[in-house]
Amino acid sequence: MQIPKTQAEAKKLLDSGEITQADYEWCLQNLPASQDSSINVGGNAERNVLNTGRIEALYQVFINTEGATLTKDAFSKMLQEYLELVSREYVDIGLLTVKSMANTGGNPEEKLGEIFIPPTLQRFQPLDERKLHAKISDADDPFALDKAAIKEVDIQKHQRNQTVALEELLTQQDKLAIIGGAGSGKTTLLHWLAYTLAQANLGRVLPTPELQLDDLSAPPIPIVIPLRNYRVYVQACDAGLRVPHGGKSIFDFITWWLERQNDIGSASATFLKRLLKGGGCLLLLDGLDEVVDRRSRADVKKQVERLTKVQYPNNKVIVTAREAGYVGRAIFSDKFLRLDVRPLETQQIEALVANWYNRLKLKLSQSALLDGIARINAQHPQRPLISSPLMVTMVISVVWGKATLPKDRAKLYEACVEVILQSLHDYDDARADVEAWGTDWDWEKQREWLSAIAYTMHTGGENSASISEDRLREICRSLDVEPKPTTENIDAFIIATKERGGLFQERGGLLMFLHLTFQEFLTARKIAKDRDFNLIEAHVSDAWWREVVLLTYGFSKADHTPTAKRYLDWLIATPTGEPRNLRKLELAGTALLELEHTAADAHSRVADELIYSFENKTLKAPATLRAQVGTVLSALGDPRFNPNLAYLPTGPQLGLVEIPAGTFKMGSNKADDAAAWDDEMPQHNRYVDTYYLAKYPVTVRQWQAYHAHCNSQPKRERSLQGSNSAPVVYIDWHEANAYCQWLNTWLPTQTDVSPWLREKLSSGWQITLPTESQWEKAARGMQDARIFPWGNKIDKDRLNYGESGIGGRSVVGVFIATDLPWDVRDMVGNVWEWTQTSWQTSYETYDPALDKADSNRVLRGGAFNYDHRFVRCASRPNHPPDDGTALSGFGSRSPQRGSASGLC
Repeated sequence: MQIPKTQAEAKKLLDSGEITQADYEWCLQNLPASQDSSINVGGNAERNVLNTGRIEALYQVFINTEGATLTKDAFSKMLQEYLELVSREYVDIGLLTVKSMANTGGNPEEKLGEIFIPPTLQRFQPLDERKLHAKISDADDPFALDKAAIKEVDIQKHQRNQTVALEELLTQQDKLAIIGGAGSGKTTLLHWLAYTLAQANLGRVLPTPELQLDDLSAPPIPIVIPLRNYRVYVQACDAGLRVPHGGKSIFDFITWWLERQNDIGSASATFLKRLLKGGGCLLLLDGLDEVVDRRSRADVKKQVERLTKVQYPNNKVIVTAREAGYVGRAIFSDKFLRLDVRPLETQQIEALVANWYNRLKLKLSQSALLDGIARINAQHPQRPLISSPLMVTMVISVVWGKATLPKDRAKLYEACVEVILQSLHDYDDARADVEAWGTDWDWEKQREWLSAIAYTMHTGGENSASISEDRLREICRSLDVEPKPTTENIDAFIIATKERGGLFQERGGLLMFLHLTFQEFLTARKIAKDRDFNLIEAHVSDAWWREVVLLTYGFSKADHTPTAKRYLDWLIATPTGEPRNLRKLELAGTALLELEHTAADAHSRVADELIYSFENKTLKAPATLRAQVGTVLSALGDPRFNPNLAYLPTGPQLGLVEIPAGTFKMGSNKADDAAAWDDEMPQHNRYVDTYYLAKYPVTVRQWQAYHAHCNSQPKRERSLQGSNSAPVVYIDWHEANAYCQWLNTWLPTQTDVSPWLREKLSSGWQITLPTESQWEKAARGMQDARIFPWGNKIDKDRLNYGESGIGGRSVVGVFIATDLPWDVRDMVGNVWEWTQTSWQTSYETYDPALDKADSNRVLRGGAFNYDHRFVRCASRPNHPPDDGTALSGFGSRSPQRGSASGLC
């Protein structure tokens, strides 16, 4: 029988007698009017339109597998029963937050197709540095590797299939690895695929978007296998329990799982195994990362590859994993195409929220909720909090119960915890004992118990994010809570965890919180409630505890203001001189920045303490910590810069440092510096008269102020972006000179300019870019020909370069090194600096007065992504003066960094 795809086709089949009137009425309800119409969810369909051609093709493959004896009618019945099971199993969303909404008056049967938003899947093609090196044509070009990388990235961005539309997913490769973060929608995607393909094989209408298939007449049969249960299976084998086939392989596990889960009568595991053996299925293996042990994960990966190549070779396969679990030996071969689930874009968040509003009656307006989400995400634009389907749905559930959206993270998590725990207490008599853990405790007492468990687990380090049942019992017995846990209610709690789940749940045989975020929050909640900061004293420098430290302040601020003030004082009031204390100051500043409303004086206080601490020259702090401190300082409001003078440095000299007249050694000697380039030689003595050099490079905020005063736009808009106190980048040599000229004309008009500077400017001194000799003299001093500003050995913690581990621009002036010739900061590393000087190939016939129009100009200083050879005082590459876009991290050097006539 022909399968109608539209109402028009169905009418023709009705007229010809090929379908009944009842079938035709079903088509009117579920099929588009014509081929051009959009396809809608057919979730309410009661009738089947089985594709007999598909049945015939599958049956012929099936009957040829070893041991197959079913008749075609029996095969068809089995297949239909299985597909109906899959359709029932995966039609609903099945999220905990949805259940909580149902228990508080929402719709308990939200359909997946009515809420589902297609994820954005991005092809992942990591750059191969060896291949990049092979593409370098000019070995003497210091920027060649950057240019090759940029070109390769641009090529990938413009590839037609770089982003894979969901409807094209099954036409990519037969083997896919879908990688994404927690709550990114990987499992939901697999469930959507299973439901969609089950409906397609039953001849029903596909949800939108309609999947494209290699063979439109043969949608694959979906089989979902949650890999998190592999650990349970192996434990059952080890315990000597009777496992059907005895072995521990993935092949045996799949048999065990199908027999255990698909209790559908005649559609047995043997039937499904033969379907897989024959081919034409889609094997959906969910959660490689949930195979907890890394060694086991690598072994599972190897077995899956063998399974799909040898045992079940003629099927499509999709494996999902979190990125953190898809590393090392767990990564599949090139036979698997890796697709990453990208965070939700603004439009996708809006669409998902709109879908929920179409299903639920929420008191908060849709626009107000979206504004709230945008506000929370703006606090961390690089890593938005609400950017996954899980978090959006969690927010919806919070708003459903509270009619508002908390503005701070700690408040949001508290609301989420409350929603989840309260939902589990809306039970009938049959579940009362399970939900109450065999006690008469309300959800608030359960929250206190879970907080104590979270703290104990967190003190165990990263390996304690998931624990065994025995370890949980041990933790529960040691809890200092009232009433004291008994063996009976510990047993009841574990039963509830396994049978019901919730905020604390069983996964793959291990016990853990729904998400690490909730373990962190509940740990912070306990510390704040106990008001005992000694609980966290030993952990402030531990990255594992970072979120806990921050959330402790956020929760305290909402729960008990005096505790929050005492906690902030505790973070700030520490002696300087140790990296740990600088870390506490950074955490204090970050904690303040996370809150929507904090007092300005608190910001100023922490900012002042940060400056005082990192200016301490005895402090030996890692470069990464200094960079973090700088970012926080900039966000708090950097008091080192004067908003009344276009954010130039504070003080009468606007940060200008005098470099006295004298002779210094310019260039390099290969006998002393093996890394020297030929264009740095010969080393020679050079006299430079007195001049002033700016203490800091020009910042993003100064560049913004310049264009605001001039009511102008830079050539490249991205030069206006970045942390306020970070050095400006993406400006060319001409723009840098224009900024200097503006300062020369604008500063004399400002009443806040000091008499000292006003006198200098009125006597003919000019603000210009430094010459390269001025720059090098300021960097290395006059006493010796030191290779770096502090001496002859590189020190990764004294600058921001490729080995420092920072990976991007850092705020100016946070690297304080002893033994500097003058107090000028960031002379090497961070960003490349323009100089006034036209480039010449060497110092053999060097003419310092040479100034050829449009000639390449000398760059100095190196940048955050370059190695030690480029951050030496004498390194002097060159670049076209009209190109400010060539390289990531390529920067203008401060227009305040020198003057031909002596002033900055």
